[in-house]
Amino acid sequence: MTGQTAVPEEGLCHLEDLHCDPFELGLLPVSRHFLTGASATEPLKWQRGYSVAVDQWGESVGFPAAHLLLSVLEAANTARDGMFRFQDPRNPQADHTATEDEALLIRMLHHMRRDQTPQARRCVEFLTAGQMNVDLVRTGLSFARRFQAGAPVGHFKRVRRPMLQVVS
Repeated sequence: MTGQTAVPEEGLCHLEDLHCDPFELGLLPVSRHFLTGASATEPLKWQRGYSVAVDQWGESVGFPAAHLLLSVLEAANTARDGMFRFQDPRNPQADHTATEDEALLIRMLHHMRRDQTPQARRCVEFLTAGQMNVDLVRTGLSFARRFQAGAPVGHFKRVRRPMLQVVS
């Protein structure tokens, strides 16, 4: 997964204009570290994404949120032919703004988490230049199912671990 860092200020929108909840906005720094880590210049930066997620939401939410977000990012970046535009997580301006691609991705998850299909579909179409990318939709819905809107962060759906039993 490779990415292209966005630099031009004219392509940025303010985070308050996205009308997303704090959990969704918290996904941006995590995603930026993952995408930066996908570049050849900083191959281990993805590890910082997991640390940021755990710092924000604790281990029980942070690790699975980061893991599922990474799948969404891989699908989005593939759908964009490796040209997903994002900001450098070390850029102080990035705390208050998002690129168009970042905004579309966060809005897509925002709508999926609220089961707002038409709005989510439009975000997917804009993000993928009119293509309804199956992998992006599937990974986005998987993320949304696990981290539904309205649930307190500590009460997101827990996935049960498989139980091993001795059978004789």
